[in-house]
Amino acid sequence: GLRHGSGTYTHGGDVYVGEWWNGCPHGKGKYTFHNNESYEGDYINGQRNGKGVYTYKDGTIYEGDYKNGVQEGKGVIKYKMSGHVYEGDFKDNMLDGQGKMIYSDGRVYSGELRRGKLHGLGVMKAANGSIIFQGQWEEGCSIPNTVVAGAPGDMSNATQAKGSASQTPQNEKKEDIFEIFYCKF
Repeated sequence: GLRHGSGTYTHGGDVYVGEWWNGCPHGKGKYTFHNNESYEGDYINGQRNGKGVYTYKDGTIYEGDYKNGVQEGKGVIKYKMSGHVYEGDFKDNMLDGQGKMIYSDGRVYSGELRRGKLHGLGVMKAANGSIIFQGQWEEGCSIPNTVVAGAPGDMSNATQAKGSASQTPQNEKKEDIFEIFYCKF
């Protein structure tokens, strides 16, 4: 009596098309939410696990690793509204670890991030490649007394350097309908 094999499941405007095993999505599948967001990729026991592509209703696209239903591991996110592109580490649906953010105005940040903000060692470069700030960042702001060799001697640039990495549009795990009601783990 359990869903097993390939098939389509519709509930409350949400649609899943893909592989099933023992009543749960397992294998390759595409889940389209009633709000026009979608996930296409790997499932294990009803959760997003492995590689996948998540498309948000604003057009932002994440492509990368999933673990236990959340963005975790390596990935790339292209923000439709701002034009920013981030490539690097994700943890619990957030930019977290080592990464590179390319801003729509041409600035590039390379370094550490924590919970969606520039945090740790990193360098911010202008569109022309010149260093705006290189050193320690905390909660999205540069720490002026940590400027390292190669940064301009004028501290006015360093003290004004602020960097906010974009977070993924969802900060919480989006639970698919089958994760809530149908799968037995």
